[in-house]
Amino acid sequence: MPSVEQRLTALEAASFTLTSEQQRLKADNDAYHANIDARLNSIADGLMAHRREVAARFDRVDEQFGRVDEQFGRVDERFGRVDERFGRVEGELADLKAGQSEMREMLARIVAKIDA
Repeated sequence: MPSVEQRLTALEAASFTLTSEQQRLKADNDAYHANIDARLNSIADGLMAHRREVAARFDRVDEQFGRVDEQFGRVDERFGRVDERFGRVEGELADLKAGQSEMREMLARIVAKIDA
């Protein structure tokens, strides 16, 4: 049977081995978590950069839609003026048709008087 001193020395050695193993495991665990944190930060940075890029693209698209809306506004104004002019042309055409009818009646009366 080992002596108390030998047992105490063995326990101290085992305790030292256990302590050093715990320190190694803690260091490995800390390194693992640092690696995970670095990866997560890298992913977060990538996502934020992507978000900024997408936001910038949406801003450009919004600007382009704004310009398109302005162009449609100008086209609508032009169509309004065309509709107004077309209305005047239709009115003048109706006047001309009425004048043509009057002229035909007058011509018919003149021809009737000449024939008479």
